[in-house]
Amino acid sequence: MAQVSLAQRYSFKHYGPEEGLKTAVNRLLQDRDGFLWVGTSNGLFRYDGERFQRFGTVDGLPTNSVRYLHQTADGALWVVTGGGLARLRNNRFEHLATGLVDEPEALFDIASDRAGRLYISSIKGLLLAESGRGGGLTFRFADGAPKIPVQGVHVDPEGAVWFGCGRNLCRLAEGSNQVFGPRQGLPEEHWNAILFDHAGNLWVRGLQRLYVRLAGAPEFIARDSGLPQSSNSAVDLAIDFAFNEPATTKKRIRLATPDFMSR
Repeated sequence: MAQVSLAQRYSFKHYGPEEGLKTAVNRLLQDRDGFLWVGTSNGLFRYDGERFQRFGTVDGLPTNSVRYLHQTADGALWVVTGGGLARLRNNRFEHLATGLVDEPEALFDIASDRAGRLYISSIKGLLLAESGRGGGLTFRFADGAPKIPVQGVHVDPEGAVWFGCGRNLCRLAEGSNQVFGPRQGLPEEHWNAILFDHAGNLWVRGLQRLYVRLAGAPEFIARDSGLPQSSNSAVDLAIDFAFNEPATTKKRIRLATPDFMSR
């Protein structure tokens, strides 16, 4: 009987100009069809396993500066750029004006719930987009959310929306907003990366700090001892898995910025 080795080895391949990618990367997303989308400051690239195809303003993007990528439950691909929001349709992007926050560099990131509603963070507050008659989108500010700059929007499994609100953390559920700050052990910071892990722990990341609220706990605790400080304005959080033995799964939180990645 063949023995299965539990030791994992990873191979790495560099992708660059030979594959059609000629600029620094700031966002990644793998869609449900298996395509890898790469957001950069000089356009959006789609990798099919051999080549990168570039999408830019000639393909409908509002600007070439890509800030965030998101795919909704219906398979639609959404892109937040420095010039606004866009959606992919028939291999071309369409620019969607919100009518509320459409200044340059005004939108930050995007999330969606199971009902397909979009939540978009902006310099003026949290935007909510819902499908209207004829399939069009209607935009409004989310009821109960403060009209201040927000970032790091994240929808939890129960449908509550978490986001960085000013220098605090907010949770919006059924039109009621709850603010988390120093009273809950969370220092003032621009919390622009938010994530729940598979154990139900809530992680929040700012440019300089990383905190966690353990599942069932009332307060946040610091988890940033030894964390390199970011010199950039963008950070992110992601989860991966490392399997040491069949019955054991070790969860790792990835902390990413354009400057570094640590674990």
